[in-house]
Amino acid sequence: MNKRHLLIIVSLWGFALSAATSTPVFSLETAYKLDLLFRNSSDNLQRAIELKNWKKVTSIAADEKSQFYQYIKSKKEFRYNFNENTAEAKLAFQNIFKNSEKAKELWNLNPELFKSLDSEIIKSSENLVQLAEKGTLVNYINWVR
Repeated sequence: MNKRHLLIIVSLWGFALSAATSTPVFSLETAYKLDLLFRNSSDNLQRAIELKNWKKVTSIAADEKSQFYQYIKSKKEFRYNFNENTAEAKLAFQNIFKNSEKAKELWNLNPELFKSLDSEIIKSSENLVQLAEKGTLVNYINWVR
């Protein structure tokens, strides 16, 4: 089963579950409606998964009210699953970090998230900016699938 088929199955399952319960699931940390929320029963950790079926990804919001900002701030695990345009999505996320002020703001919310991408290379917000400007930050962005 390829990634696209799995994404379709998971999407349909999520919509069916939402329709069956008639109650949308909201993240307590971000106050955004979630597509899927998984909870590991052994350690009770949650993972929010957002399914995006965008025809074209040109930009991602990263202001204080955005979902992305709130996920970083929550310090919980999160993933974005884009249908066919994962590469475009990664570029859009990378572009956020070309702005040094925004990179620093996001870094300060959760430096451990960014260090976990590669602690030998990413040690500060300045490293994020450098990687984004070189066009190589896309290789480290692990929250987009």
